[in-house]
Amino acid sequence: MSREAFKNELAALVHVLIPTIGDEYRASDDPEDETPGMQLTIGVDSRGWGWQTGDNSFTGGAYGYAHWGVGSLYRDSDPADVAEEILSDLESVACDDEAKFFYEED
Repeated sequence: MSREAFKNELAALVHVLIPTIGDEYRASDDPEDETPGMQLTIGVDSRGWGWQTGDNSFTGGAYGYAHWGVGSLYRDSDPADVAEEILSDLESVACDDEAKFFYEED
């Protein structure tokens, strides 16, 4: 899969998740954060990728993967921007050639 194709899949996921943000959801643990939002964690490795929302510790669809990228979603987020943020985070943790399995260069 190309980087652009993977980014498009992430953006499509974000697009579906944004309307599910409840009024009580928060993208951070900051007690002063009053903006509805959620965290999205993407996990990748040689088996593929998975995702989860909310707490990204120890359980969930992304947990079993070797590398994680995390982004914050808000009701007014641009899905392409969030996808790029997560993809950049993934690239920062999976920076060697062996780890760049989640996309192939265009």
